Amino acid sequence: MALKISLMWGLALLISSSLGASAQPEEEWNTTFGGPSFDWGSSVQEKEGGGYVIAGHTESYGAGRNDAWLIATDASGNEEWNKTFGSVGNDFGGSVMATRDGSYILVGSTGFWEIGGSDVWLIKTDSEGNELWNKTFGGSANDFGISILEIEDNGYIVAGHTESYGAGDGDIWLIKTDSQGEKEWDKTFGGVGNDFGGSVMATKDGGYVVGGVTQSYGNGSNDLWLIKTDSEGNKEWDRTFGGSGDDYGGSVLQTEDGGYVLMGQTRVDFPGIGGGVVWLIKTDWQGIKEWEKTFDYEDGDYFGSSIQKMGSDGYLIAGAAVSYREGATEVDGAVGSGGHDILIIKTDPEGNELWNMTFGKPGLDDQGALAKETEDGSYVVLCNTESYGAGRKDVWLIKLGQESA
Repeated sequence: MALKISLMWGLALLISSSLGASAQPEEEWNTTFGGPSFDWGSSVQEKEGGGYVIAGHTESYGAGRNDAWLIATDASGNEEWNKTFGSVGNDFGGSVMATRDGSYILVGSTGFWEIGGSDVWLIKTDSEGNELWNKTFGGSANDFGISILEIEDNGYIVAGHTESYGAGDGDIWLIKTDSQGEKEWDKTFGGVGNDFGGSVMATKDGGYVVGGVTQSYGNGSNDLWLIKTDSEGNKEWDRTFGGSGDDYGGSVLQTEDGGYVLMGQTRVDFPGIGGGVVWLIKTDWQGIKEWEKTFDYEDGDYFGSSIQKMGSDGYLIAGAAVSYREGATEVDGAVGSGGHDILIIKTDPEGNELWNMTFGKPGLDDQGALAKETEDGSYVVLCNTESYGAGRKDVWLIKLGQESA
């Protein structure tokens, strides 16, 4: 299921920022996981003692059309084990995290989403990925789990999307469970439109912050949405960010000063081409915008899908770059090699770009990126590739070294 490959000719290293920052890290290794069909990775976490655990879904293996998929690797990206979870329907893994007891908790969805029968799915496994228990949450329509968080009482917070409950076509859904996955409370957030939750984080005051996208509120057809709740999921305040066009994303984190950083994409108009740029927003503790940055490399479409705080050094952004012109180069301002490429951006604490990198072959689609700093100060990138691997789309894990001075 795993294939080691060389990127020497397929890796595009892009523009170093004119800000004169540290040099880009070098690739140490990369690995793909998958079979002849469509396989997708959505979440990665470093394991205690080294190695990684990946959550996603697979069409190549398992019991149904799609099965939730959990993969564990060693520190060099070699597969140690993998497990599938599912039956005859469509089952997806959205997010995984290691729990305090040395196990894993996986959230996703299970059921037949084509006919409105998908439920949020919470799976607890042991350290080898063997299922200990699972719980479902949902109603008569489609419901999905996207983000999972273990909290101090050893329970869990799930952020997702519900079409079964709430006020509109779809609402953000926040679910609190105990340590055995039994629901203690849930809250929905939304209006008459379609509203999606992208991520949830615990805040320093014991509450939660949710990042997502709303069609119900704001200025455009889709706006970024930041929601702050208390410890019981009751909304304390919310803010929307966006213009008259479509804005997407919702990856959120809390900063050292008690404020928040929200990341996504905002739509802009290039000359003759409609596109988008990566968008980074910093707010104070009440969600009032303090500054914003956009990352625009011309003649393309650029997405931000995840963000991580790098201690006091800034932020690590992962997303995708779409170059519209075949053969577009750094010289004329575009980045990427055509199709979708993986885009990684490092910024300073004020959101100024320090460097960026892309990964992918010309004209093919590589998407769904998530980047994290590892315990040794290097980086791991989880994404999905059409450029490499065994099938239509494979899970792609890339390890980058430490930055050079």
